[in-house]
Amino acid sequence: DALKADNDALQAQNKKLHAELLSLKSRESNEV
Repeated sequence: DALKADNDALQAQNKKLHAELLSLKSRESNEV
């Protein structure tokens, strides 16, 4: 199903962005 594939791709991208955001936040708090 093409819609499901698109949804899975979006969720994977969202998880990747979320992980990057978390690593940025932890790096910032480590610098403080």
